[in-house]
Amino acid sequence: CGCSPVYRSREMAARALVPFVMMDEIPDTIRTLLAKLPDCTDQCFRQNHIHGTLLQVFHLLQAFSDSKYRMNTYFQQVLAVGAGSYFRPGGGPRDIASLTPLLAPWQNPCLVTRAVYIDILFLLTCCLDKPSKDNRPVLEHLGFWEEVRRIILGSELITGFPYTFTVPGLPQYLQSLTKLAIAAVWAVAAQAGEQARDVPISFSRLLESSFPEVRLLTLEALLERFSAAASGLGEKGLPPLLWNTGGTFLMLAMKESHPECLCKILKILHCMDPSEWLPQTERCVHLTPKEFLIWTMDIASNERSEIQSEALRLASKVIAHHMQTCEETRDLVAPNLKQWVQLVLSSCGDHLPTESRLAAAEVLTSTAPFFLTNPHPILGLQDTLALWKRVLTLLQSEEQVIRDAATETVMTAMSQENTCQSTEFAFCRVDASIALDLALAVLCDLLQQWDQLAPGLPVLLGWLLGEGDDLMACVESVHQVEDYLFEKTEVNFWAETLIFMKYLYKHLFRLLSKSSWRPLSPERLCHLQRTASEQRHLLSQLFRELPPTAEFLKTVEFTRLRIREERALACLRLLAFLEGKEGEDTPVLRALDSPAAVNQLTLPRTETAC
Repeated sequence: CGCSPVYRSREMAARALVPFVMMDEIPDTIRTLLAKLPDCTDQCFRQNHIHGTLLQVFHLLQAFSDSKYRMNTYFQQVLAVGAGSYFRPGGGPRDIASLTPLLAPWQNPCLVTRAVYIDILFLLTCCLDKPSKDNRPVLEHLGFWEEVRRIILGSELITGFPYTFTVPGLPQYLQSLTKLAIAAVWAVAAQAGEQARDVPISFSRLLESSFPEVRLLTLEALLERFSAAASGLGEKGLPPLLWNTGGTFLMLAMKESHPECLCKILKILHCMDPSEWLPQTERCVHLTPKEFLIWTMDIASNERSEIQSEALRLASKVIAHHMQTCEETRDLVAPNLKQWVQLVLSSCGDHLPTESRLAAAEVLTSTAPFFLTNPHPILGLQDTLALWKRVLTLLQSEEQVIRDAATETVMTAMSQENTCQSTEFAFCRVDASIALDLALAVLCDLLQQWDQLAPGLPVLLGWLLGEGDDLMACVESVHQVEDYLFEKTEVNFWAETLIFMKYLYKHLFRLLSKSSWRPLSPERLCHLQRTASEQRHLLSQLFRELPPTAEFLKTVEFTRLRIREERALACLRLLAFLEGKEGEDTPVLRALDSPAAVNQLTLPRTETAC
């Protein structure tokens, strides 16, 4: 199978060999396999045989690099001897000098064979990464990098590609060659330190390649370094090779047409400090910082993929940078904040991918001190409350990763100077269920700080009533004839709705109890009371239209109506309290009800889901 004319058969044969070779036998097995390769003086290369053998060497070497023995000094020495024999100039009959003609296009036009050979060289850079006895890296001691440098300088990365994508194996060859070139650049950069030294090929040349495979691998390697530096995980920060590269990535972002590459560029710009590259926008891409922000938000508006999420993150970081600088730059982006708010709001829908909602949660966390908890609100009250509503929505998400990200937003909001006294949990880590309660406590406290109780309370009462929810969907579902008895969808997550309603009712009740004035205008009060009363009347009619034992025959519809009824009753009770006519007989959740009381409002079938 290793010599099969079928590519997949050769690949499977190489993988199948690995479990039958003991770890301490890998170096000798590699020597045996390499000895079977034909001499470069042969008139005809049998590509299937060469490719199959190199694949076996590659997978054995990969198994070694992935194993715990990789860091074992003895095995490093054994493998280094093998590498010295077969991959060192003058090392013997099977040295690298005799194998590199396999890369020459006039001797071996098969790109698949050349690709797997380069992959082997790349794996050696991973396996032999320990210093030798004289404290020189093993690969440098063997003269490995000099030979790799010669290969790269003679490759199509330098001379150009006379191929099209119709050539078999071109994508694999491009990726293999690029990975080896990147490894060589990092090796030279590590040896050179802060001193300038020639590299076999520059990153800017790789990024200017017409092939997206080359650009994408290069950007992934650079993103890894920038991410490590931004998170503080890098031991020495960015290498000098990557200093002052903000302008380069700005120009790349403007002309990049490949979606994945553009996404990586936006991620790199997000990892960098905006103060390093934002002042260069006018010189590099002929856009003012404000125009660049608009360009970024336009990408976030027009794309519905990972690019949209990264563009939103970048735009938010630029806005946060402007908010932290002088008042002049803050006023510069103020007209664009409305568009940014709409982008964040539109990224939180349940129908959107997880990545989109996760990006929205991260953006809300990074901008919380400026827009959610600012003692002097920059956004209008409606926009600020809309952002808070999205935080509360994300806290009730079905996905744990979304709830955790939204919890970070709440913890950031609680840790600000003007909010740390709102709760007893400032600077503490909490879970999403507790964060939901704390977020409402902070929000009610902020409404008092902002002196916005009068315009803010109607909005919160609307949340309690469920304004904006589709009540007609309840009507249609009640009249719908079903062919089955039980419907399991949606029921499992309705307990979250009741818990949210309980927390909101509790904080509104406390807020109104300690407030010595009635903040609502009579017009708004009448509107809410009329809406809640009409909704309760409609729900009563719908309950009467349900069949007997509806909790079993129409579980979904019955539970949905119960939730809407509890919402309406809670709103009516608070409105009655505002009018000074609170009725003790109103069957609604009280401020001191326990979560168990919430569960009792659901059916026994939903109680287990809580």
